Amino acid sequence: MTLGEGPGTEALGEDRPVLVSALRGASSLLRWPAFAPAAVAAARTRLSVGPRQPLWA
Repeated sequence: MTLGEGPGTEALGEDRPVLVSALRGASSLLRWPAFAPAAVAAARTRLSVGPRQPLWA
């Protein structure tokens, strides 16, 4: 499923790690209105995401 939002999209777009300690929290729901409820429904409550770097440089 592609929602176009969430900590992975944010980490990639801002080139920084994104730590989410409470996906059920109001700030997560405001920040990612589609992603947060979908993640909670999939039994995810916390996430840590880093930007992906190419394997070659």
